Amino acid sequence: TVRQNLGSLATGDEVIWQPIDDNTGIIVACKDRRSVITKPHKYGTKPVVANVDCMVVVLALVPIPQATTLDRYLIAASMLKVSVVI
Repeated sequence: TVRQNLGSLATGDEVIWQPIDDNTGIIVACKDRRSVITKPHKYGTKPVVANVDCMVVVLALVPIPQATTLDRYLIAASMLKVSVVI
C-alpha cells in the first residue's frame, strides 16, 4: 500500500516502508530520485522509471516499431547521461 501524499511512484524508486503484518506493508516515504524518465499524462507528466544507471533497448520486428522509437530512447539516455545497449 502507498500513502496518498507521496504522489506517483515509478519503477526504480527507492522507498521506505513499514510492515503491517507478515504479508503486507505500507510505503511511507520515497527517497530523492537520481534520474527520472516521464511520459505525457492528461494532468502533466507521469514518472515511468527512476534511478536509471544503464538502458537496454530491445525492439521487436513484429509489430513493426515506429520509425522514431529507437531515436526517442537514445535521446532519453543521452539526456540522463547513461550508457545504452541496443
